[in-house]
Amino acid sequence: MDRKENYEEEAVYTEEGEITLRGLGRFIKRAWLRTVIYLLVMLVIATALFAGFRYLGKTEYSMSATVEYSFRGISQGQNPDESVFDKDDIRSINNVRSAIEEAGLGAKILANGDLTAARNHISVTAIMPNEYVQKYNELVSGGMNSADAYAQLATMKYYPTNFVIGLRNYEELGLDKSDASNLLNALLNVYRNWFAEEFFAAVSLSDNAFKMTVDPDNPLIDYIDFADNFDASYTTFSGYLTEMIAEAPQFRSEKTGMQFADYKEELISLQTQVATLKAFITNNNVSNNIENMRLSTQNTVNRLTRESARLEGIIRDTRAQIESIEPTVVTIVSPSGTTTTSSYPQIYNDLHKSLQSYIEQKSTVDTQLAEKEEVLEKIQSGVGATEAAKKNADDMLTQIRTSSIDFIARLNDASKEYAEKLAGSDSFKVVSPSSYVYTSISFPTMLVYIAAVVIAIAAAFIVTYALGKRNKHRKNTEEKVAEQISAEAKEKN
Repeated sequence: MDRKENYEEEAVYTEEGEITLRGLGRFIKRAWLRTVIYLLVMLVIATALFAGFRYLGKTEYSMSATVEYSFRGISQGQNPDESVFDKDDIRSINNVRSAIEEAGLGAKILANGDLTAARNHISVTAIMPNEYVQKYNELVSGGMNSADAYAQLATMKYYPTNFVIGLRNYEELGLDKSDASNLLNALLNVYRNWFAEEFFAAVSLSDNAFKMTVDPDNPLIDYIDFADNFDASYTTFSGYLTEMIAEAPQFRSEKTGMQFADYKEELISLQTQVATLKAFITNNNVSNNIENMRLSTQNTVNRLTRESARLEGIIRDTRAQIESIEPTVVTIVSPSGTTTTSSYPQIYNDLHKSLQSYIEQKSTVDTQLAEKEEVLEKIQSGVGATEAAKKNADDMLTQIRTSSIDFIARLNDASKEYAEKLAGSDSFKVVSPSSYVYTSISFPTMLVYIAAVVIAIAAAFIVTYALGKRNKHRKNTEEKVAEQISAEAKEKN
């Protein structure tokens, strides 16, 4: 019996009381049925708990893409036109609606006509710039804890250039994986087109002023009116070309072979032709109706005179306001001496800008007034032009119209070419296409479940062994008691 007991003891333990794999294997072999039963019980309990957590948990299926802006101004938080950049423009109502329609998902999403739910599922998350990340790493490696590092970085002003566009939990919108991918791609495409049109669209210069012709039956539109309309259009073109020469001095149209500066020189030539036309009309009293022309010119002179006087009054008042503003004087006394500085409030600078604008407006009005006064002086006689003079004026108008319409068409082509070049550049690009993302708050539960299974297996072995050990101990105790009783009985006998 002693030898049998020692054998069972060695089945699991060594002499030092440690568990051995060989001994554990023998033990499991003898107690496999109980081990399986306990293991099944543990697994049932763990699975039941997991199913409950899984039911209460929520799984989200998302699509996301990464975009990058690289135009001038984005690093200062500005749009290409220097307005404030808003990352949420991509999920504007119009862009989302257009994307839904382009993806062919209107029946699923727009059934109730409400875009709020769709927009709420679209997120725009900024990606921390590299400089920001590097600064954080420097602070942490220097001994600062993470919380303090983030607190210090919060005081830094930075403008991200990369963003993650996400379509979160799209199943709530009734979409499957394919629908979600199509919608996100459509949104990126719609926004790209909107962005290009909003900030890089070609300026379409109108040629309407040059398509109208002289109508003898409509004396309200006279030769001089056409010349004035031409001049007004040329002024608009000149302003545009001045901006484009400054913005893209090296740009050369592949279609026309011309730079914006070349168009500016051509425009100056057209303006010279119109000035010649005006002089001819004025010197020869060319008009459909000379008396109507005289009255119209007189009315224009009166209007410009009033406008000049109004601007003069505004300029005078603005100057008085500027002179009334006193600077703030600050005196600093230091061991090295005394320093005095003076500064004006912002309104002082604003008034100076307004004054300059009013002066420029008055200069333009005065120039127009002088021209009209010259015309009025020429036609005071009331004698109209000869037929030959009218024919010359008609020929001059025709030539200017033809040249101007051709000029505008070529300038619009160059403007469109330049806009397409900008829009097709890296100003906005998708650096990481739409991809499927699985996120679930139940994922930790899965880890818990795996851990529970491992624990259940270990627990089954432990419980089996413990119960076996207890039974063995009880059996040994009973045998010892029986032997003691037997020994006592022998002694009595």
